[in-house]
Amino acid sequence: GPVTVTLDSGKTITIAAGASSGVLDVAVGNDVYQGPTTATESISTATGGNLEAIAPNTAPVSTVVSDVNDTTTVTLTATPTVNENGTITYTATLTDANGNP
Repeated sequence: GPVTVTLDSGKTITIAAGASSGVLDVAVGNDVYQGPTTATESISTATGGNLEAIAPNTAPVSTVVSDVNDTTTVTLTATPTVNENGTITYTATLTDANGNP
């Protein structure tokens, strides 16, 4: 039968019967914090597989998550011309690195 590997975070990896490994993909979000962070995980338990014994290697593994600076630009525009007694409108516009508002 399959082996279920439970990680310290509670997430699980299933190793199918007859297979030697299983996969868990974890999406990394984009946060506002500056600088790299480290994601660390380790095996909590491993069960199943109809094996005599499973000895989990509980040494932690780490992945460095690099910070990608998302530059936001603010641009100022103004009414190009105005008559006396008129109104000048100033507009500040934010755009992301791809030019999207």
